[in-house]
Amino acid sequence: PGIRTHLPRQRHHPDAQR
Repeated sequence: PGIRTHLPRQRHHPDAQR
């Protein structure tokens, strides 16, 4: 399937720590 549309930006900069 095409689930590569809008993935969470938690790969280069986690939003949980910033």
